[in-house]
Amino acid sequence: MLKDIEIYVKSCDSCQRRGKPIGKHELNVIKVIEPFYQIGIDIVRLLPVTERNNRYIVTVIDYFTKWPEAKALEKADAKEVARFIYEDIICRHSCPKKILSDRGSHFNNKIIESLLKEFGIKHNFSTPYHPKTNRKKDKNFVEFRRKVMTIKERITGLIEELPSVRNKAKESIEKSQENQKKYHDQKRLKEGFNIGDKVLYYDASKEKQWSGKLEEKWKGPYYIYEIISKGFYRIKTMEGKIMKTPVNGELLKEYIDRRNFEVIVKI
Repeated sequence: MLKDIEIYVKSCDSCQRRGKPIGKHELNVIKVIEPFYQIGIDIVRLLPVTERNNRYIVTVIDYFTKWPEAKALEKADAKEVARFIYEDIICRHSCPKKILSDRGSHFNNKIIESLLKEFGIKHNFSTPYHPKTNRKKDKNFVEFRRKVMTIKERITGLIEELPSVRNKAKESIEKSQENQKKYHDQKRLKEGFNIGDKVLYYDASKEKQWSGKLEEKWKGPYYIYEIISKGFYRIKTMEGKIMKTPVNGELLKEYIDRRNFEVIVKI
């Protein structure tokens, strides 16, 4: 009887559509190879307008050295972003092999794709979710940056030391990522979803809307249509419409259908 009560409570449709995501999936680590092998790019939006009429900032971070680049923009459109990538990244740091961005129109367009194709840069897209970054600064990385920024050492020995320091920084970053993944994966609640599973999808936009604070934040139910990679899925509606944008598994949770509930009465 207690089991029946537990299942009945968990299958409450209204209850399942409230609350925040709590599940954790296995952490996917971005492998580091060398400086400016892979970079991440983002846009900071809706800033106060400056004297030069700029209200956006385009930012880039190198995944190996954590070196940042940024530029204020008047418009966050494809042409401005493409100009930044060419002038401030390619011309100054050489061509990265990979670039990671969200699916915003300023990144996902023909102008950007044409530029990246011309220079042989692979464009990867992230799924909509709160980004998680590792802000820890290990000793080798700090030492590497300190040497690069010290003019005297740049002249008297850094060239000879650079390969060794770079390898140590790479090993230290990989060790840090390994520890972070181990800690993260210990707390994950579910191995993952299978094709055909019925799930709800968390609408994070409701968090930013005052009118949405009391509304249901979980949409659906949906079906798992495709497993793209570890932790990422493509879902479809109950009517069969396939959603184009992949979904982070941490924004999904199992939907318990009360219609399948059967009360077993023991006499």
